[in-house]
Formats: sequence, C-alpha cells, structure tokens
Amino acid sequence: MGMWSGIRQGIKEDEASKLSDEKMELARRQEERLEEQFSLTKTQALIDQSIAVRNSLGSGADAIAIPGVGSKSTASGKNKLSTQAMTAVLVETYQLDADVLESIYKQGGTKAGGRENILRAYNIAKKYNDQWNTGKYTGEVPSVVLGNMLTNAVRSEGSTVTIDWDSVETNMGTTISDEVKANVGDTYTIAGQTVFETPGLVERPSWSDMGTVKKFAIEETIEASRIEAVKIKKFLAIAAKSDEVVIDGSPLAKMRNWLADREKEIESAQKSADDEIYSPIIQMYGAGVMINTLKDFDKSMENAPFGAAFSEASQEPLDAGDFLLYGTLKAYGYIVDGQPVTYTKKNADGVEVRIFETAGDL
Repeated sequence: MGMWSGIRQGIKEDEASKLSDEKMELARRQEERLEEQFSLTKTQALIDQSIAVRNSLGSGADAIAIPGVGSKSTASGKNKLSTQAMTAVLVETYQLDADVLESIYKQGGTKAGGRENILRAYNIAKKYNDQWNTGKYTGEVPSVVLGNMLTNAVRSEGSTVTIDWDSVETNMGTTISDEVKANVGDTYTIAGQTVFETPGLVERPSWSDMGTVKKFAIEETIEASRIEAVKIKKFLAIAAKSDEVVIDGSPLAKMRNWLADREKEIESAQKSADDEIYSPIIQMYGAGVMINTLKDFDKSMENAPFGAAFSEASQEPLDAGDFLLYGTLKAYGYIVDGQPVTYTKKNADGVEVRIFETAGDL
C-alpha cells in the first residue's frame, strides 16, 4: 500500500513539472511576440514619421528608404513593362529618337521620376498608334506626330535641395529624432517636370459627309457666278443707256467687250451646272478655294479625296487681255486679289510676252 502511494506521488510531481515547463515555454514565446511586435511598431513609426517628413517637404520630394526592406521597383498602374522595354518599343516600333527619350528620362531627376516620364510618353504613343491602326482616323503618321510631341514637350529642370530640419520641425510641430533624420537623409530631389501635349486624331469623314462638302462648294461657286453676272449686267445696262461716246480700242471700249464675252461664258457655265456638269463653272471660279476654306473649318476633311476638280489648280487663270485691260478690270473690281490671271505685256525689249500670276502678288 505504501509503495503505490509513493508511485502516485511521483506521477503527480512529474505532471506538475511538465505543466510548469509548458507555462514557461508559453511565457517565453509570448515575450518574443511582444518584442517582435514592439520592433515592428517602432519600425512602422519610423517609416510613418519619415513619410510625414517627406510629405511636409512637398510633392516633389523623392521616395524614402524603408528600413530593413530592399529597394524594389514597381510598375505604375497596369503596365508591367520595364523602363528599358518601354523605351525600346518607343524607338523600334514608333521610330522615336533615342536621344530625346534619354533626355526626357533624365529630366525626371530620379529613377521613379524618369520612369514616370517614359511611361506617360509610352501610354500616349500606344493609344495614338492603336487608334491610327483602326483606319477610322486621319492625320499624320504616328512617327511624325509623336516625334513632334517629344520635341515640343515643355520641360523644367529638377533640383536637389538640402533639408532645413529646423523648418521641418517647426512646420510639423514636433522634434524629429536622429534615427528619422538618418533615414530621410540630408537632401531631397525635386524632379524635373515634362509636360506632353497629347496629339489628337481626327475621325475620317464618311463618303456622305464628303458629298455634302462638295455639294456646298459647288453651290458657293454657282452663287459666285450669279453675283458676277448681276454685276456685269448692271454695268452693261448702264453703259447702253449712257450718252458717253466711247472710242473703239479705248480701255473702256475694251472692258465693255470683255465683259460682254465674260457674261456669255458665265451663262454657258451656269447652263452646264444645271445639267450637273460642274467642270466649266469650277474652272472659272475654283471650287477648290471653297474646299480649302471648309477644310480649315472641319479638320476631318483635310486629307479627304475630293478629286482633281476640287483643287486650287483646277481654277483656270482668267484671261484679262493685255496689261492695260488687266489694270482697268482690277480697278473696277472685276479682278480681285488672289485670283489667278493671265495677260500680255511688252517686256524691256519691246517683245510682247504672256504673264501668268496671282492678282495682288506683285
């Protein structure tokens, strides 16, 4: 009986010893976790205050180092390409100047700032190129437009600024520890700014839109013929009723004869236009001039294929006879500046030569 009592006592003591060891192990582990948590809290506080210091220095301040964590580059947004890869695409695919891109990268002041500049250029270039390749837009080819965008980018130089810790502490209302100062450093970099003007694409016009523009240009041309015809009719009607004696071969007589012939040409061109044959009236008044005006108004029409009849070259020079008649017609307003004309004139040797010019150029 006494033997079994001793055995039971030994078992109890052994179990008590095991429980004591487990409690000690739990306590030790808890202490380690508390120390680890304290260390993390201290590190986080250091990071938070370092970030707060950088923020107080302004948005231009470069990134801070994170204690115990290696430097790691991250891609902005969804773009996972490296700066080198994006530059390669810009140079090889979009044919942009490598030297210009390098200067834009350096303009960033820091690796992050340089990458941001290249990333923005890359995103603009890709969007423009993707839209261009749909065939729905008109304008210059991507290499030309994007090259101009880089060349004309507005840039400002970056700078390195020494941190004034007294000012920082005053602005933040707290004392900055030496540990935070060491983490932040003595200086910070304000990155240079590069501003790109995003190029725009103009939607390609439809055939119906081009038809509307051509119709409008023709209508304006016909209207110009009507205005001139009315002006000529009035002048000839007044001249017919006038008692003024006009000598054959005089400048006034030549102008009346010229206007009578011009009136017949206008009537013939108008009759052709009524039959939807527009070449004669376009040759007289140049619908291309009106087309160019419309192109200035609507950039989508800039490269539209209107055909040779709607170019400025399709307007034939107005034959003003000789130099004297040309001067008379211009004085009376029948020839206006910008109008292509031709006339004969004697040169210095007394030889009559034919002149082709645009009225008002000389």
